Amino acid sequence: MNFQLMLEAFEEYRLMDVPSSALNETIESLQQAFINSKEKAVLSFINEAVVGSMRFTVQDGSLYFFRVSVTPSARGMGVAKAMLCWLESYAQTNGILKMKFVCDHYQKMPNYMNLLAT
Repeated sequence: MNFQLMLEAFEEYRLMDVPSSALNETIESLQQAFINSKEKAVLSFINEAVVGSMRFTVQDGSLYFFRVSVTPSARGMGVAKAMLCWLESYAQTNGILKMKFVCDHYQKMPNYMNLLAT
């Protein structure tokens, strides 16, 4: 998981009334989530450079995904959509019937849902 990519992707939300909690995460907390197998990640590459990431977990038969991160330079290129397609395939392969997007702030982020749709 590329920690810097997540910080870069969420930086524009730093000055919101309630900034994204992604900006308060530490590399240690991220590493711990993966070491404990609580979370997994999807990475997207263009020309061997990581341009997108998404974290997810499976609980009670549902797949929860969050921290959808795409570098500003790769936005609008279908990176988030490609990661979501992969995640949907992963869910189907593993018999998971429900996928849920977790984001406390998306209603305050007008561009966020548009990025997922492209």
